[in-house]
Amino acid sequence: TQSRSSAASDVYKRQTYITPPLQQVRHGMERVSVGDLDTEVAVFDGSEIGELQAGFNNMVHELREQQHRKDLFRQHVGSKIADQALSAQPEERNVTKRDASVFFIDIIGSTKLSLEYDSYTVVDLLNRFYTIVVEEVNRAGGVVNKFAGDAVLAIFNVPDDHPDPAGASLYCARVVMNRLDHELPEIAAAVGISAGRVVAGNIGSKDRYEYTVIGDPVNIASRLSELAKQEPGRILASQRTVNMANEEEAHFWMIDGATVLRGRSDATVLARPENPVVTSFAPVSYTHLRAHETRED
Repeated sequence: TQSRSSAASDVYKRQTYITPPLQQVRHGMERVSVGDLDTEVAVFDGSEIGELQAGFNNMVHELREQQHRKDLFRQHVGSKIADQALSAQPEERNVTKRDASVFFIDIIGSTKLSLEYDSYTVVDLLNRFYTIVVEEVNRAGGVVNKFAGDAVLAIFNVPDDHPDPAGASLYCARVVMNRLDHELPEIAAAVGISAGRVVAGNIGSKDRYEYTVIGDPVNIASRLSELAKQEPGRILASQRTVNMANEEEAHFWMIDGATVLRGRSDATVLARPENPVVTSFAPVSYTHLRAHETRED
């Protein structure tokens, strides 16, 4: 009788004090496995079961911190570049040569902007400017590589493959300028687009480096952006970029003139959008990209 009473007592203790908290921890682990890092379990007491519950909470807290750091990293360098860096070995620089299209946009009269508005308003205007550019670059499948003061450098086909980097960058330029004209008239900007071979990868010292692209297309895009500030539509591309784009996007551009850009010896043939301001922008190039991707599959 005493043995049966002791056994019954053990079963009661298990069902009351051991099984429920263990089930709670197991349920919490299931939630964490599907990405719910806000999960916590109640700590019942200072027993070994309580230490297990507290240890689970500490583990989830550390996972939240790690995810927060990863999210901040992605916000600083972009998701594609961050994911590549996180998956690489520490000693890897991942420097490669790739054919890419470069999009460079620069604000016109940024000094005047700071004189006309207070600093808080200037920051707000810049953030709205960057938001438009980043949204459209991401939507077109590109990567914002740098915020350089009042300018933005974006790249297509780096670090990931893009089915039509030239067409996407040209389309992105037209859409960005249209949005800026309609949504942010306080800011005027100019865009330059160029395509060709670039060197891409982690460049710098062993203690501090960044993912970037260097090469002729980067320099040409920057110079075209500078030259485009004198253009009615404020967009200039190289003929090579238009020639490399899909036919639907190339249809919106006209080859018009050539010039020797600063720092270069050869003339660059220029291309401009047919209409300085895009009043209606159906995603023509995106339709092409989806068709291309379907054929690739």
